[in-house]
Amino acid sequence: MSSEAYDQVSMWRRNGVSLERALQELRNHIADNPREQEWKKSPDLWRRYMQTMARVVQEIYQNEL
Repeated sequence: MSSEAYDQVSMWRRNGVSLERALQELRNHIADNPREQEWKKSPDLWRRYMQTMARVVQEIYQNEL
């Protein structure tokens, strides 16, 4: 996850955005981001990439104060 995305998710957490909403926003951003298109070429890579992103977001939400 880029530092920009990490900061965005951390900000959502601090501002009370639900985990579900944060995951949805991140999915939308990743799906629309041209830099992420390489992952979409393989359904298996895309699935694993999205699972990793979801895990990182969940960790941010669990560990942020």
